[in-house]
Amino acid sequence: AYSREILRDFDKSESQPETCTISVPAVLLLQEAAEHHLTCILQDGYLCTLHARNVTLETRDILLARRIRNKSTY
Repeated sequence: AYSREILRDFDKSESQPETCTISVPAVLLLQEAAEHHLTCILQDGYLCTLHARNVTLETRDILLARRIRNKSTY
């Protein structure tokens, strides 16, 4: 449902009104990739939580994990 809204917005932004279609396997692949990315960020954030000897995952842990991950990829 949400992907259809994105495609409708994309169609409106194009100069020529064309109909975009996206296959079901493509949507499932995007969903799988998004879930994997989010899971990895949450796992890394939880490792930061454990390192700080805390129990609860907090926003600052996730931000730290994202910052570390982005610096290590370059």
